[in-house]
Amino acid sequence: MLGGTILDNSNLTFLQILIALYLFFTVNRGLSAPDLANNIDVSVKTARRYLRKFRILMAESNNEKSLESMFYEADIIEVGGRNPGGKTGKGSENKQQVLMVLSTDGDNEYPRHMKLHVLPGHKASPVRNFMFKHMAMDKDRKVSTDNDKCFMWMKDYVNLENSRVDYRDRNHKMKWLNIVASNFENNIKNIYKGVCKRDLPLLLAEQEYRFNHRYTGKHFMEKISKYIRKSVPMTNQAIGNALGRYEARFVHA
Repeated sequence: MLGGTILDNSNLTFLQILIALYLFFTVNRGLSAPDLANNIDVSVKTARRYLRKFRILMAESNNEKSLESMFYEADIIEVGGRNPGGKTGKGSENKQQVLMVLSTDGDNEYPRHMKLHVLPGHKASPVRNFMFKHMAMDKDRKVSTDNDKCFMWMKDYVNLENSRVDYRDRNHKMKWLNIVASNFENNIKNIYKGVCKRDLPLLLAEQEYRFNHRYTGKHFMEKISKYIRKSVPMTNQAIGNALGRYEARFVHA
């Protein structure tokens, strides 16, 4: 049943895989490797390998979808990671720049969907490339940003409000983006106890998927089955090599 998929040649029983999939895809915020290991009676190392494969399924689902709305909020947030001994604060090597884009129901209203993307620094070019690929833009659509030069190019394509946010105002601009970003940061700190930069893309894919599929309900097993059928075999070494290439590009650039 799992032959020819990302779960091919598994060393787990079919029941263990089903339980792992159910636990991982139904929790609201995330599942750590130690928690999964305890639930299906495997080592933490084995649990970590399967969590990576499950997150790849989420990432493939994310890649099929783009944002389509009349209102967006966008910002570059900094996500902390484990790097003992490094400096702290803005610009720290412990931090990674991440583009967060929300599509909302109205100006400064509750968000519908989200996109997350790791950036190789605080630069406009990768922001532009990603947003052109993953969101609909025209002059009738409004984009709110926080006085960031990385978004100034958008003024030629959308109704851009690139002004400074007054956080003293309880209902300040981009309120929901700040709430979602704070929840995301708390998930990384409290569930995963931090994250290595090489694993960050898959953690972002997981958080993006969970937010966008928060109303899936009882149909989640149908979606998981579809993701698995569309996947291809991928060894643990291949996954490690892919994460290593990411680390070389973004961490040591």
